[in-house]
Amino acid sequence: MTSRRLECGLARNRVRRRIQEHLDRLGKSMADVSREIGISRQLVAATVAGEKHNGRVLTKLRELGVPERYLFDPTLCEQKQEEAA
Repeated sequence: MTSRRLECGLARNRVRRRIQEHLDRLGKSMADVSREIGISRQLVAATVAGEKHNGRVLTKLRELGVPERYLFDPTLCEQKQEEAA
C-alpha cells in the first residue's frame, strides 16, 4: 500500500501544473478551494503536489472537473486492484 501511495504521489506531482491550469481556468486558487472545504491552503497545495492524499481535496477537485487522470487517487487505485484480485 505504501508503495502505491508513493507512486500516486509522484505521478500527481508530475501533472500538478495541469491541475493548477484547470483551477486557473475556473478562476479558482488553492486558497479558494481550501476555504470552500474548510481546510488549510497548505494541505490543498500538498495534495496537488502529491505530497499528501487528502480525500476531501481530491473530491473537491473532482467536483471542479479536474480530470481523473490527473488525480492519481491511491484509494481508487487500491480498490481497482482489490476488485481485480
